[in-house]
Amino acid sequence: MHVHTVSPLSAESVRARFDEIGTQSPGLPAPLVYAKDRMKPKFFLRKVPFLLSAAAEVSLTRTSDGTEVVLRLMWGPFPAPVPRALVGIGLFFGILTLTLSQRTTGAWALSMLFIFLPLAALHHQQEGEKELQTRLSSMLDSEPFTPKPH
Repeated sequence: MHVHTVSPLSAESVRARFDEIGTQSPGLPAPLVYAKDRMKPKFFLRKVPFLLSAAAEVSLTRTSDGTEVVLRLMWGPFPAPVPRALVGIGLFFGILTLTLSQRTTGAWALSMLFIFLPLAALHHQQEGEKELQTRLSSMLDSEPFTPKPH
């Protein structure tokens, strides 16, 4: 999924603000990391260490009004639709487990794990996407990010 906004800043100013990420608090780990050395620069939102968190590849395009910033939302190294697909797969296996089992307590527990763990991952991803977009739009003095068809 792609989202975009237009910042009144020039592309060079936007890059300079991105480069400042993580330098505000040298003693504490930054919640937002900018990996500018990648082939496609990418933001990572650090949340819980053992879970995949929201990330976004960033693309800048100069416009007459400033700079268009496009984010390709991701879930760690995976595209953003992966948690949504996991929910569908989990729901399928949860229903399949209940259908093929004798509906014991263990079968109910296993089916609930199949259903609720992917739902929790999806919720975690969506909250991370919101936080990432909010932080970046406030940093760029721009309107909130809006979905953009690709």
